[in-house]
Amino acid sequence: MNAADPSTEPTELTEPTVSVREAVASIPLFADEDELVIEAQSGVRSLNNSIWVVSTRGAKERYAVRLADARSAAGLGIDRTEEEAAARAAAAAGITPELLHYDTATGTMVTPWVEGACSPTGADLADPDTLRRLVALVRRMHQISALPGRPGAVFHRIRHLVGSARAAGAELPPGIEDALAHLDEAEAHSAQRTPVPGLNHNDLWENNILDTGARLYLVDWEFAGSGDGLYDLATISMAGGLDPRADAALLGEYGLSGPLAAADLESMKWVVRFFEAAWALVLHGLKGRSGSGFDYAGHARYMFGTLSDLPATDR
Repeated sequence: MNAADPSTEPTELTEPTVSVREAVASIPLFADEDELVIEAQSGVRSLNNSIWVVSTRGAKERYAVRLADARSAAGLGIDRTEEEAAARAAAAAGITPELLHYDTATGTMVTPWVEGACSPTGADLADPDTLRRLVALVRRMHQISALPGRPGAVFHRIRHLVGSARAAGAELPPGIEDALAHLDEAEAHSAQRTPVPGLNHNDLWENNILDTGARLYLVDWEFAGSGDGLYDLATISMAGGLDPRADAALLGEYGLSGPLAAADLESMKWVVRFFEAAWALVLHGLKGRSGSGFDYAGHARYMFGTLSDLPATDR
């Protein structure tokens, strides 16, 4: 999740426009190259931005170039300084590809293209071996600390999204104030449970995971920040459609067990749904039904509809 501003190019482009070519050519890494080969991404999907595979004519090395959508960044509360810090910390830990270029003014980012990688399906995430490998990577990520920004990044982001939707005149559901009050309770409970927060990805759906078969990577750090690792576990559980037994295995790989841990995971799934609902509502206001066919309004309605069942947070 810039002509004049190439980042406004829609994510569904299959051929680079003049503005995309100009944006790529302006990256210092490619300044001395006379002829750039720019291809649409394959196997990695972004709803917020556009991603291009770039190489020089005849060169073996290829690069992933992310051109950020400036229109959505403000509404979504994306802080490019925080994103860069998260991506660099994750790259240093071998969790994401090396960060070769990052422009905090535009959000343009360049990493090596991960050859032979693809995103897992939900069924893949339910596979015990894949789940074990992924949780091991996530645990390493959560050990990273000393990040910019306040702890509880995802809670602050949800409030920003709701504020953006209100400012844009979007119709919020009748129970939004109750949901926000419960969000405050969930944040307080999370802070008690996680006194030393670490780096959270905060968007661990299938499209932000790459698997080469030999190695996993996490990509797309727009929503990353300091927080409670259970949020990432809850997202993985939802992405994989995990049942209670698989959730117990997920928690066990992370080092947690028992009914309280299971209840905390369910509570955090509620927070994930709130984030998804508010995110989709903001993007519906910015993009409507995008050319990619994603129904932001329908996604927001569905997710908001799941928030009336408030999980307990007073344990």
